[in-house]
Amino acid sequence: MDSLFASRTRFPDRTAAILHNGPDPAPKMIAMARRLEAAGATVLIMPCNTGHVFLDRIRAGVGAAVLDMPLE
Repeated sequence: MDSLFASRTRFPDRTAAILHNGPDPAPKMIAMARRLEAAGATVLIMPCNTGHVFLDRIRAGVGAAVLDMPLE
């Protein structure tokens, strides 16, 4: 099985979005998930605890399975 990896350090701050109504990082997170999916990914794993606040929106934006790291 091949693996794909993506890392972006310039997303809007997830903690600021969650706690202080900062810029929404979900659109960029969804765009990255779509790029991974377009590259052939069928399962996505996000190693970011705060990113999981946006998990439902990411799942709604892609066809690939997105694992819930804290639960799986």
